[in-house]
Amino acid sequence: MVEKFLREHKTATQKIHEKPQQVQGKINDELKKTTGKALADNIISESFERILFQTDYSKEAILGLANISKKQGFIKELPDDNLLYAVEKEGGKR
Repeated sequence: MVEKFLREHKTATQKIHEKPQQVQGKINDELKKTTGKALADNIISESFERILFQTDYSKEAILGLANISKKQGFIKELPDDNLLYAVEKEGGKR
C-alpha cells in the first residue's frame, strides 16, 4: 500500500510540474464543488508559487511528524530509522 501511495504521489507531483494550470483548475473545481465557491485564478496561481511540490523528503520533517504522532498518542514508540525512510532503487522499487 505504501509503495502504491508513493507511486501515485510521484505521478501527481510530476503532473503538477508539467501542467500546473490544468492541476490548479481541477483543484479550484473541487473547491467549488465542495464549498460552493471557487477562488480567483490568481489566488490559486500565487499560492502554487509558495508551495514546494516534490517527491524528495526531509528526514528531519519525518522525524518531527513521528515525534508529534507519539506526543499526541497516535504511536507508542518512535519507529526505527530503517523503517521510516525508503530509498527508491533502480526500476522504481523501494
